[in-house]
Amino acid sequence: MTAYATADDIQHLPRVLRLVASAGGIAAALRLVERRGGIRVYVPEVALPGHELATIASFAGMQALCSEFPREHVLVPKARSALVVMRNRRLLADSLELSHSQLARRYEITLRRVQQILAEGMVEGCGQLGNQTPDLFS
Repeated sequence: MTAYATADDIQHLPRVLRLVASAGGIAAALRLVERRGGIRVYVPEVALPGHELATIASFAGMQALCSEFPREHVLVPKARSALVVMRNRRLLADSLELSHSQLARRYEITLRRVQQILAEGMVEGCGQLGNQTPDLFS
């Protein structure tokens, strides 16, 4: 997951993950999703460096959670739709330099799915590729 996430992608994350990403980086937020997504985690009142949450989400990320949700059980979202948006944006950007087969291998999806994402991006103009497609009739 972390291979295609960038700092600009923080805005697409749910609130809990935005807190972690802003304090500890997007990689820390994505690790939290990968290891605890879809379940509740207990957030202590005080962050400790050796705590499991600090190991997963970084100490800075844990501090952010402790200041916002002290002594609460917080649901860590799976953030599936946000992760898909982030992946698709990176894929669209990478499509300017990589072949469809290379994209499929990099993002661990099928060649057909790569083609669908690229077609959707060109039609919607949601990515860099959509904005750079020349007008054939001008």
